[in-house]
Amino acid sequence: MYATTHSVITILDLRTMRALQRMENPRHHGPITCICLDRKRAWVICGTSTGILSLWDIRFGILIKSWKSGVSLLGRFGRVHQCVVHPTKGKGKWVIVAVETPKNAPDVASQTILEVWDIETTTLVEGFSTRAALTAGDAAEEPKEVEVEEAETSPAAAIAALVRARQE
Repeated sequence: MYATTHSVITILDLRTMRALQRMENPRHHGPITCICLDRKRAWVICGTSTGILSLWDIRFGILIKSWKSGVSLLGRFGRVHQCVVHPTKGKGKWVIVAVETPKNAPDVASQTILEVWDIETTTLVEGFSTRAALTAGDAAEEPKEVEVEEAETSPAAAIAALVRARQE
């Protein structure tokens, strides 16, 4: 299995070098940056440069659902860097997604946050990020509830969201 930056996921038979299946991710979700195949080879998740995760059923070649990752970025643009099945939790239905945050200024490095998603219910289970160490007088913040935002279904709306994100 391989994916291209032109939003195509292809399953290749290595013996005959023929494409067995070809699935086209919506192009307005952006170029594919990573893919994650489950252990039973029934589904695949692809992450894009615009932070969209797309769940595909490879038995039938259909797109099940697409949603935005990086919900803790509060509407900012984030790139999916890597996606893997959770090694111990979720019974093969949880995935860990690494999202790169955008640079705020030229001298500030980008940061990577980790999110654990339950793909059955499309809910964010856990989120991890780094921050500066607390001093003795500082109190740690309580975790916040976040809502999952569906991916844009029309190319025009996705382009408008991308333009707004780039202007920030």
